Amino acid sequence: MAWLWNRDRKKEKPSGAKEGSLYKENADQIKYDVTSYPPLDPGLPPDPHHQFTIGSMWMGTLPDYPGTIAGVEMERPLRDCTDGTWRGRRFFTCPLGKAYFCPLTALKQDTRYMDEEQVPAHMRQDIDNPLAKYSPVTEETDTMASPAELFNLYIGDARGIQGHHNSCYLDSTVFGLFALSNSFDVLLLEEPTEEVGRKVKYFLWKGIVNPLRKYGLARFESIMGLRDSLEEFGRMKGAKTDEKDPEEFLNLLFKEVLHIPPFLTIKRPFGIEKEYFIQLFFEIDPNNTEVPKTEKLIAQMFHEQNISFTRVPSKLLLQMPRFGKEFKMYSKIIPSLTLDVKLLMDPSARGGQKCKVCLRDSVSFVCYNCPEVFNSTDYYIYYCSKCNERLHRERKGHRVEAVNIKLGTSDANILSKMELLSVICIETSHYVCYTRAGDKWLFHDSMADRLHDMYNVPRVVDVTAGLQEWIYSPTASEDQLMNTPARDIPEYVRIFTQDIYMCVYVNPDLDMYGDNDPEQSFSPNNYY
Repeated sequence: MAWLWNRDRKKEKPSGAKEGSLYKENADQIKYDVTSYPPLDPGLPPDPHHQFTIGSMWMGTLPDYPGTIAGVEMERPLRDCTDGTWRGRRFFTCPLGKAYFCPLTALKQDTRYMDEEQVPAHMRQDIDNPLAKYSPVTEETDTMASPAELFNLYIGDARGIQGHHNSCYLDSTVFGLFALSNSFDVLLLEEPTEEVGRKVKYFLWKGIVNPLRKYGLARFESIMGLRDSLEEFGRMKGAKTDEKDPEEFLNLLFKEVLHIPPFLTIKRPFGIEKEYFIQLFFEIDPNNTEVPKTEKLIAQMFHEQNISFTRVPSKLLLQMPRFGKEFKMYSKIIPSLTLDVKLLMDPSARGGQKCKVCLRDSVSFVCYNCPEVFNSTDYYIYYCSKCNERLHRERKGHRVEAVNIKLGTSDANILSKMELLSVICIETSHYVCYTRAGDKWLFHDSMADRLHDMYNVPRVVDVTAGLQEWIYSPTASEDQLMNTPARDIPEYVRIFTQDIYMCVYVNPDLDMYGDNDPEQSFSPNNYY
């Protein structure tokens, strides 16, 4: 449940409250005595807003003030706020600059997280959407500018996708897939067979993607139209009102509505599976002192669990290692800008291989233990039949498998490079998105602000400088990122590394050929 601090009640200073105690009034806002707190970053903005969503809260009593007090966590850091302490005593814990203490009577439930029928009559949406002047609800003309042009179009307030009533999972996912790339456009080319499927496609394409790319803003009316259609489809209960996960939405969209074949064909010990996502899970190394990268994590999982791709994927939706929404296996993860899936391919899918010993083309076996013998970075070594038999007479216990590589095929490396498109993060049950154009990054929050206590105002921020300084520039230090306390890491960098939920990778070489046919056998010639 989320709550708002009602500033309209700020003049309710408790009787008997002393100057210098919890409450002080000035022309702008109520403040409290913070003389005993460590100074906050002077770069934090002053409080320009009238209300805030509460991520977590504490309730109890404080000295010098009768009645119940609430300690609440703000969405963004504010001047004079703490990390949950008051007068040197800790009452709850949250990031520095987000803890605010106020009377419990000054809080009210946030209508963004209430069912429509629960919203009081005086708070219902009887005021026109104030963002209507920036964008129409739908746009019939298909638009796709260059990523550089779109990048600048999106920056600012009232930009991005306007969220409404628990829609952040959908807003962040759609923005991440479509805002700066046409890689997923091909999935919408086919017309769904069911009428409700056509509605879903219309609201997604004409109501969200087109207005977003032309005006820089997609309005909540189309978001709700899409959710209404998904609810009507009947495969995702609560699509119109409830909190969902990105994979729930995408599974329904790809599989049930658009009938898109899975992007991934994965060989597991028990057989071949076709999937849309990969959920990372494995045994965590308690001695690890590094910030893991996604390229290393997926390679570790594939190697430990004996799984591989049977064909180069055109798209990869990679879910981070978690146990539910709350428990994260790693405190920080760095999304790799590129993934080379060559090492993740099934040995039989890699052409152009030679025997490690005699260098003949007629390879018949691979060994998963011999890379250690040769000090190789690959996960397996190829052998012809004779060399394999001779070498493994003495190397007992090695895992050796037969392979069948078609003559004339080439290695997967010409098509194996995947590029990071976007990163979806979740913090306090709220999804946000980062997406990139080259080395430039945008941060998108569909519910960054509020108007009239009815309408969310999305915001898109250029966060290139922070991500480059802390993560991706040649001078960025992983030790600094690993050892710096969370409260001292810039907010956009902290969310990006600590609250990462899903990475979206695309293969630009395959996207241009519309590769979404899982029955297609692996061969570079199939894509030309």
